[in-house]
Amino acid sequence: MHAIISLKPKYARLVADGAKTVEIRRRRVHMEVGTTLWIYATLPDARIIGHARVVEVTFADAETIWERFHTNMGVDQAEFQAYVAGRSKVSAVSLDRLVPVRRATTLDGLRKRVRGFHPPQFYARVGQDSNLVTMLQGAIR
Repeated sequence: MHAIISLKPKYARLVADGAKTVEIRRRRVHMEVGTTLWIYATLPDARIIGHARVVEVTFADAETIWERFHTNMGVDQAEFQAYVAGRSKVSAVSLDRLVPVRRATTLDGLRKRVRGFHPPQFYARVGQDSNLVTMLQGAIR
């Protein structure tokens, strides 16, 4: 299974550097362990930076998520609290090390090769045999 997720460039860089291995989402994430998660850095970068494998998905109250994962989130407690404010439960998606793309995968390039491509607001599942996965797999070789 493949999926794509959008991250602000700051957080995408932290994932690339290995300093961020847990992505927090305000809604429940339905993603299987072992999913190949492609990381899209939003504007101004507007490109796929690579992929990581999902090793765990946890849905729990914000306090539990903070206690368990705060050292791997790439945010301080104030940023975390501001992000999850108003949510009784949040998701934590644990990732292994990022495999970077070797060839440019900009938004313009993606749109030229994959008709109708739009970066997801939350995350999106992508079919194993889709043009997007074929293109992205070629970019890491």
